[in-house]
Amino acid sequence: MAAYTPPTCVHRATLMYAQNRPLFQHEKPYSVLSYLKDGTVTSNLTWEHGEEEEMHDLRHAREEIGLDSHGFRYCIAPTKFAGWLSRKHVEEEYLPEVKELIIREVADVDEVQIFDWRDWPLALCDGKSIAYDDLLEVDLIRKDYIGYTMYATYRPGYKWYFLDCQKPYEEDYWLCWDV
Repeated sequence: MAAYTPPTCVHRATLMYAQNRPLFQHEKPYSVLSYLKDGTVTSNLTWEHGEEEEMHDLRHAREEIGLDSHGFRYCIAPTKFAGWLSRKHVEEEYLPEVKELIIREVADVDEVQIFDWRDWPLALCDGKSIAYDDLLEVDLIRKDYIGYTMYATYRPGYKWYFLDCQKPYEEDYWLCWDV
C-alpha cells in the first residue's frame, strides 16, 4: 500500500506588520510591558496590514525545512496528553513533555524556554525569506528588565508556513533567538 500523501494546501491571509515610521529616525521604537496608570502611553508602535499572502502547509515541506536553515521545524510526536481545555494541565503536564521532545530532537541545545502557549493558528516565516533590514528592533520595557525584540515590517516576498488543522501529535518549534 502506498504511503498517504496529504493534499497540497495553500491558504491566503492578510497579516499585520509593524510600521517603520519616520519618528524612529530620532526616537527608538518601544513597548512597555508593565502596568502603568491609565492614559500613559505604553508604545510608539503602529501596525499596518500587508497585502494578501500565501500560507503553505508545513507538512509538504517537512523534509526540506530545518531549524538551523529556516528557523523552525516540524515533527510528529504522539502524546497521551488529553487535558487541552485546562491551561493549568497544559502548563504542568504537556509543556514539560514538549521541552523533553525538543531536547531529544535538537542537537546541541543548551536551554529550552516555552512561553505563551495559545490555542490559535500560527504562521511561521521562512528565515531564508526575511532580511535583517525587514526587521524593526523594539525595546521591551518591564519593571525589572529592559530587553528588545524584532518585529517584521511589510514587504512582498516572505514565505509563510502553517499546519492546517494541526493535530495534537504534530509539533512545530522555532528559534526565537540563538546566541
